[in-house]
Amino acid sequence: MPNSKAKQLPKKAMTAFLFFFSVCRDEYKRRHPEEDFNGREIKYKCGERWKTMSLEEKKRFNQMAEDDKKRYELELHITRPVLAARATKGKLVGKDISLDTKLKKNRLKDINAPKRIVQPFMWFAKESRQKVAAANPDFSYAEITKEVARRWSELDPAEKEKYTVLHKKDKVRYAQEKKAYKKKQVKVPTEILESDDTEDES
Repeated sequence: MPNSKAKQLPKKAMTAFLFFFSVCRDEYKRRHPEEDFNGREIKYKCGERWKTMSLEEKKRFNQMAEDDKKRYELELHITRPVLAARATKGKLVGKDISLDTKLKKNRLKDINAPKRIVQPFMWFAKESRQKVAAANPDFSYAEITKEVARRWSELDPAEKEKYTVLHKKDKVRYAQEKKAYKKKQVKVPTEILESDDTEDES
């Protein structure tokens, strides 16, 4: 009988290849409706295509995997920390690190640091995710992401330019915020440190 506690855990994060495979599989079926592909054959064909793709072509799928990993870790280690600790024996999936260490690292992140640059696909996803969810209320998080990725892959280059412009503007925003952030980082002068040491000795 399956462990009931395991059922309560969030769905594991998908890899970049799995996101690509979801899109690739649907594309194959759409282009070859007359052919009777089995799962193994499609996976092989998509796997061969994945091997020949450039880093730039894989970029959006890597980003999707990274976002899904954050979603998984957030659900696993924040919303269900006790259950997660029992299920993973105090370790993150794939990493030999305790839950306490992970949570401490999250708490140590500077909330004043500038937010990361948003990629073109993520701008599109932010705009499209709610529309897809509204049109498909039964879709899971992964299914919504898959549908958003499919729409992005079929989007006309001219329409993608809108999101590329947003990305470029965000790069400028990030550079400005990072510069301002660094200026606010106050360094303690050596003289003060030496003065404190002297007072401690007296």
